[in-house]
This record gives sequence, structure tokens and C-alpha cells, in this order.
Amino acid sequence: MTLPKIKLNVLAEDDASFYRSLSVSIRGVDLTTPVKAVNLARVDPELRINASPIGEVYRALDREDVESLVVDVARQSMLRRELAWKLGKADRLGLPAVVLFFALKAPKISETALTFLLGLQYELTRSRPSFFALPNIERVGVLLERKELSFEDYKSFIDKALRCLEETLPNVSLLVPIPLSLPPIFIEDLVRSYLRRGVDAFYLDFEGRTWRGLSVNLVWLHQTLRREGSVALLYAINLGPGMPLRKEAVIPALDLLSLGVGVDILGDNHLPPRVPADVLAEMGGLRLLNKEDYGYYKPLNVRELSAIYPSDSLVPLDRLLSSHQVIRKRAQSLFNAEQAYLEMRKVQGLLREGESVVGYLKEKKYVITYLEEVLGVKKRSRSFTIADFL
Repeated sequence: MTLPKIKLNVLAEDDASFYRSLSVSIRGVDLTTPVKAVNLARVDPELRINASPIGEVYRALDREDVESLVVDVARQSMLRRELAWKLGKADRLGLPAVVLFFALKAPKISETALTFLLGLQYELTRSRPSFFALPNIERVGVLLERKELSFEDYKSFIDKALRCLEETLPNVSLLVPIPLSLPPIFIEDLVRSYLRRGVDAFYLDFEGRTWRGLSVNLVWLHQTLRREGSVALLYAINLGPGMPLRKEAVIPALDLLSLGVGVDILGDNHLPPRVPADVLAEMGGLRLLNKEDYGYYKPLNVRELSAIYPSDSLVPLDRLLSSHQVIRKRAQSLFNAEQAYLEMRKVQGLLREGESVVGYLKEKKYVITYLEEVLGVKKRSRSFTIADFL
């Protein structure tokens, strides 16, 4: 049995890179990529933004949590209320679509518990235009390195989840996971198994790493899709910012460059940085995207913030400099999502008009030095020989 495909149509492509624009149809709603997604747990639904990103909710669960949920009605109710509240923010913000990610901290889960999770996911998202993300295991790459998980175990988990879905909920707009830290040959195996089932919409879990650190795996992914003659939707989550530059006033917006290595939908990073507590505390300050130069700025006062605050933002200045950390963080999440979304609309326009995206990016001073790496991913993917990876 094959699962129904999300309807995809290529609108425009860049010759030199993987920048492209797709038309994506899910549940009666048409989306145009590239597009941003925002973590609904981190936003204030009372604020308004000049953008329509996708809303995403990411919920990690221990094995014991999932198994006990099946028989504990009170805990079921608590989890249902929590997730419904987060997803409800998308309605209040007027977002076009949502996606709910379940991340399991261990691969061993009963079929009963897995079926319960899938049913809960369907119940919470069926009334909205939504992608249906197959549950995944969190930090697969780390578990493989520690030998706490084998690829065979992981693939068995995925097969079991797909079987449960096919038997109970076959008519969903399915997104399936590809942990991008898997060895390339395993990525190829996983992609081919998905394509055989008729699924061509993938969410790439970067597990907190950058696209630069996983460029070989991205090349292999694109080569596999090319060999199979497939066009696939690529949704990125947990894309890391790279080594934190604590003392720098501006750091490069490398996440935006992920569009040039194949990402169609840029989701948020839901994993805490694996750094010492003192470093994490320093990283907790404000970092705001300036789409004019692709830098994330760390303004310290109203004057510095006003210098980069754009006229097209609807996020209030005072919220971004609030002394209340929660208010400030929620405003920052919406501001950065808004500005990234607007920049992606700009890229859509360039592609539609047949203009050079790479030429445009040469005006972005904080990412100029990384453009050759972006171009390199497509150049290397055009060859089928292993020598091109070396």
C-alpha cells in the first residue's frame, strides 16, 4: 500500500544552487516555498506580524511517558490540553498551516502506544491545514555513536510507524523523517524505502548541527533523489547556528543560506545547545535578524536596536527590549520569523523573475564567505562518483 503524496509543483529553480520555489498543496491550502516555520511554544499570540509562517509544535516524550499515556486518562487530558493550546496559537496568529512533531527519546515503543500517538496527532490537527509528521527518535546520530541504537533498529521503528499509519490513517499529508546525521549510505536506503511507499515529503532533522557540517550528507541525499528521478519537499528542523560567538556583536545568518542547499521550509531549532551553562547563559541574550546583510545582531539598548529595526516589522520595539525575559524571547521569535519570511518572499520573487539569487546574496556582507560552500553542494551532487565526496 502507498500513502498519498503531498501535491508539489516546481515553479522556479536557480541554476547554480538549490534555491528553488515550489507550490505545495495540503488539505486545500496552497503554500509557496521557500517559507519559514515558527515554534508556537515560543511566541505570543497577542502580537501581530507582517508574515504568514507555518506554525510548528515539537514535543519530546520518554518511552515511559508514551507507554503510561495509553492507560492514564488524566495524563492524556493534560497532554491534549497542552498541545491544543500551542496549536491554537496558529489560529490566533492567522497562520496558514501547522505541523506537530513527536520526538521519542528511545526507539522501543509498543505498537499500542505508537497507534495512540498517531491518533492523538490526527485528532489535534485534522481541523486545520497541516502536515502530518511521522514520529521520530530524538538525536538518532548521538544514539548511533553511543551504540545505543543501530540503523536496523531505527528503520524497524520507522517501518512500524508507517504500518500503523497505513492501517489507521492513510489519507494524511505525510512528512517522514530523515536524521541528517545518519551515514550517507543509510540516508540513501531510507530515502529509497520512502519513495517506494509513494512518500516524497521529508523533514530533515539536523539534530542541532549546521548544514555546513552535514554538507556531504546533503550531497548524497540530492544524488539519491536525482538517481530516482524524484522531486521531494525538504523541511528542516533543529538546524543549529554553529559555534556560538559569544562576544561578537553580529553573527552570520547561516540558517537562511540553508535554502541554497535544498531546504524548502525552514523550521526552528527545538534542541538546547550542547554547551556549558555559562556559555548558554551568554547565548540567552537578544539576537535579531537583519535581512539587509544576513547578520544576527545583539543590540544592547534602544539606540542600537533602532538602527537595525526595519520599517516592515509589526513587532513592537518595546517588546524586544523588555526587561521580562519571557516577553523579550517571544517577541524575538516572532520578529526573526517575520523577517526571515519576508526575505524568503524576496527570494521567491527573484526566482520567479529568473534573476540570480547568488548575485543578490553577494550583497549580504555577513554570508559572502560561505557562498562557495552553498554552490559546492549542487556542483558535487551533479556527479555520481564517491571521489566527489573526498
